[in-house]
Amino acid sequence: MIKLILNNIWTNRDIVKKCREQNLDLFNGIYIPQEFRKKIIRHLILNYGSNINGLQPSLFLAIQGFRGEGKTFMLQTICENYNIEIKYISGSDLCGSNEGESKDKIQKIYETSCIDFSRTKKLVVIVIDDFHLSIASNLGENVSKTTNAQVLVGYLMNLADHPYQFNVRIPIILLGNNFQNIYPALIRNGRTDFYSWTPNINDKINIVYYMYRKFYPNIKIEDVKQLVTLYPDKYIAFFKDVIQDLFFSGFDQVVNEFEKQHGNFLLDEINGLVKNFLNVDNLISLEYLKEFAAKRNSIKEGNFE
Repeated sequence: MIKLILNNIWTNRDIVKKCREQNLDLFNGIYIPQEFRKKIIRHLILNYGSNINGLQPSLFLAIQGFRGEGKTFMLQTICENYNIEIKYISGSDLCGSNEGESKDKIQKIYETSCIDFSRTKKLVVIVIDDFHLSIASNLGENVSKTTNAQVLVGYLMNLADHPYQFNVRIPIILLGNNFQNIYPALIRNGRTDFYSWTPNINDKINIVYYMYRKFYPNIKIEDVKQLVTLYPDKYIAFFKDVIQDLFFSGFDQVVNEFEKQHGNFLLDEINGLVKNFLNVDNLISLEYLKEFAAKRNSIKEGNFE
């Protein structure tokens, strides 16, 4: 085993210690597969360290995968567990009508994060969600390419090559569904490390099982396994919708009460009314799960344009 010693005052010993102590893949009752967790933590530690044996890690970690598979939620959970602050940016935020406006947005966030990090030593990561929809992506000949996009891509490439500001660097994680249209020069080796998140059936079973336990602590893992294997092509978000449909199955009664009172409820009264009609039966059967899954599966996404 090769042991890396990070000779840097910003080395996150707390993360390393917690990784060694944490044998389970549970974070506050939320299941996060080991492969996903280790990829995130590895990227963070390498970037918080400085000049490990003369090697510089990629500044960007690009995580791509299908929508609804929990990329953003699991990343947020990991960072919260290790007390790492997230500077969140949506891909749509990296837009602007003026030249250089998008570059200025992320430059300000990066420089501010570096200043705060150097002063407080509190770990921080910049997360850009839906990066595949940002202007850094080449969306085809029918989509105009602006000077603003060129300036942004140029800045990100330069940042990847020269990440240190105020003697520190801040790791950046890009989230998206598909990065094949991102400008190649930005995502070449040395600038961006790639990871494709595609949960296997066992990952899904465990993720869904612990998700359902938040609602119904006595639910059986065998029942969850049968449910997930019944819909192997469904995203994790589908199973989240199923359990929420079941949990709020008595909500029509809340609506009826609200209408009877013509909306004359205080906030506390509304909260109490909702709690009275939540389906909190601890003995949820497989048949019940299948019933609500079938209802959710019958909902089709329509196009009303």
